[in-house]
Amino acid sequence: MALFKQYYRQHCIDHTRVYPGVLAVLKRFHRKKMAVVTNKPVRVSGYILDQLRLSSYFDVLIGGDSLPNKKPHPEPVLSALKTMRLENPRRVVMIGDGPNDVESGRAAGTYTCGIRSNIGAPKKLLNSKPDFAISTMTELMRIFS
Repeated sequence: MALFKQYYRQHCIDHTRVYPGVLAVLKRFHRKKMAVVTNKPVRVSGYILDQLRLSSYFDVLIGGDSLPNKKPHPEPVLSALKTMRLENPRRVVMIGDGPNDVESGRAAGTYTCGIRSNIGAPKKLLNSKPDFAISTMTELMRIFS
């Protein structure tokens, strides 16, 4: 495991690409408060965001090692909301490609949006019953105008 972690830290960006439409969505909503809540370690996640030139779009980064609990626990989402001073979770949407994202957002009281990706199983994502389900990031611009 230690060897894998060392390798991943050195090569985490080798095959990582921004999904189509992500940059357009980030630019569209750049005035909104946004966070990355991931189960990946915070240091690696920050490096990935920096290398993809996406860091400036996000106010907060919560990694899997930032808090005692990871998704699907609500603690990471609640921590991001608190840090951004967002008091009403019903004015927030948690967007993710897996059931852990949907479950974490729901438990924190936010709306949830599942997006199909090449990582997770679409059926499991839909079975988690997100409030919205999308196939492309640009669909967010239609849902949240």
